[in-house]
Amino acid sequence: MKNSLMLLVAVIMTVVPALAQGGDVCDLTIANHLAGGYTGNIPEEWLGFCFFSTKPEGVGLYLDLKASVPLIYGGNDFYDNISAQEAIGWGDPLTDTQDTWVSGNIGMTKVLSNTLALYAGVGISVNTTYFNHYDPMHILGTNGSYWVEGESDSAFNALGGLLVTLGEKWGVQGGGELNPGGVTVGVFYIL
Repeated sequence: MKNSLMLLVAVIMTVVPALAQGGDVCDLTIANHLAGGYTGNIPEEWLGFCFFSTKPEGVGLYLDLKASVPLIYGGNDFYDNISAQEAIGWGDPLTDTQDTWVSGNIGMTKVLSNTLALYAGVGISVNTTYFNHYDPMHILGTNGSYWVEGESDSAFNALGGLLVTLGEKWGVQGGGELNPGGVTVGVFYIL
């Protein structure tokens, strides 16, 4: 929650001065536009990117990919050849669990005004639980601490929100998502 609040303050501190300055703003009603940038679904998926197009008439395309951080899979202390049941069977105590998410979404954009576009889409989200065990013999992991993969579940995702241009070449994104539930925030660059 604290990180979400800090991110919100950072976005506000960026947006308010830009709005106060005025200046040229990309007009979405004049021509087709392509854009891409950072997007995250707070509080679960802090790492992500999006690409989208807008058209003055009709609909454009929206794509994104997001993931939780840190990524446990593939790390130095992760063992994909050991199951959660094996770690428990060896008597290695469970010290922590962590859920990670990866989601991919596709959708449409619709220009609402010269600086505002709506986006809506669907996708799939995969939630994987990882278990951290302690090996008292210190054979596995760092100082005996190692991760194994638990169960994975996939779920339908729906998302929607607004894309707002704030300058000639940049803008911000705000919205919401169903799975994992959260607030979508982002900053994009207009090509």
